[in-house]
Amino acid sequence: MADLARFADALPALVEAGPEVTAGLARQLGQRVTEEASLTCVSLLPFLERAFQELQRTALASSARSDLALNVAWLLERLAEAERIHGSPVEVQRTADVALRLLDEREAEESLGTGTPARGWEALERMLNTVTGSAIRAAAALAAAAAAAGHAAAAEPILQEIDDIAGDCRSLVTAAALGSAFPWIATADRPAAERRAAVLFGPAAAASTRRTAFETYVVSWRYTSRMGQVLVDAYETALAAWETGAAPSWDVALGQHLAVADLTDLPGARSRRWVERWYAQAADEERGAVTRILAEVAAGEAGAACSRARDLLRWRVAVPEAASGGRELEEVSWASSAVHGREEILAEVVLPALERTGGRTMDARGVATLIARQARAQPDDAARALRLLVDGDESTWP
Repeated sequence: MADLARFADALPALVEAGPEVTAGLARQLGQRVTEEASLTCVSLLPFLERAFQELQRTALASSARSDLALNVAWLLERLAEAERIHGSPVEVQRTADVALRLLDEREAEESLGTGTPARGWEALERMLNTVTGSAIRAAAALAAAAAAAGHAAAAEPILQEIDDIAGDCRSLVTAAALGSAFPWIATADRPAAERRAAVLFGPAAAASTRRTAFETYVVSWRYTSRMGQVLVDAYETALAAWETGAAPSWDVALGQHLAVADLTDLPGARSRRWVERWYAQAADEERGAVTRILAEVAAGEAGAACSRARDLLRWRVAVPEAASGGRELEEVSWASSAVHGREEILAEVVLPALERTGGRTMDARGVATLIARQARAQPDDAARALRLLVDGDESTWP
């Protein structure tokens, strides 16, 4: 299947080989999108349309039909993510029509598992293997890409259909798909983002679908200021619910989002003490993952975020619960590569962390480099840190 773009004209004819072959072709094309710049919605439009015709000819509720729908949806999502949704208005509209019609392939019997529904990462993984989830994500991604390329008219019918789906969302699979696709939905029509957020994440939504949608959003995307502003109330609601019963499959991602919201001074994040509340509930390993983010920001260029990260690290090396496991304080060492203010990093962050871990650290090389750099300016702190670093290294010997 090398150089698929050279055979784009022949691809529609290969659809006649049946749904299994067509699904395989769609999968291969999706894998090659980022490598082959010539694979665009224009060059693949004849194949996409013929593939959908083959889908309609395939028996309902068959595995062949589901597999074909999954792979065509994935190909569309890959094209959208690679910003390959461009061409004439008619060509983009025809591509959008394929995505829109795929939404009709949603399957009512799909679920997030028997018994207790999956949460967080597991829910995301299961949703991605459903026709419902793949179709919603593909349609949302394509709408966002079309709008970004100046084809808002092609995105509008998709957004209207998604609004209808969200307004009658009763399935956890659908909720997971909408949550994981929400940044695309919001980007496709920015003025309506808050209205759509209220439908999906607001108090009028059922508690189970609201929770599932927000959890899959959090584990699917990194925090951005734009989404933080749109979803500030949803973050507060999710954190309050998480405090009453943490779910290990997504609490790290939630903590990472809340930490970045605090560092970028999202209105409400600090006054509501999001980071402090999350740390009070999270286990040591999860706290460590978030503390590493704080340490890396603290080591960066001077600015408000760096200053705030250092304040949070000073707080963490002083609180009693940070010593309960050790991983969190060991992650503090990633601040050792600071490009400015090394004196305070050694004296107020790294050295107190070493004292509480007995010298154990995740970035021993970085700590050693910091000690060497500060030996002349801070001889006592440097000597103490070096002794602890050696003790910590010796404690790991068999």
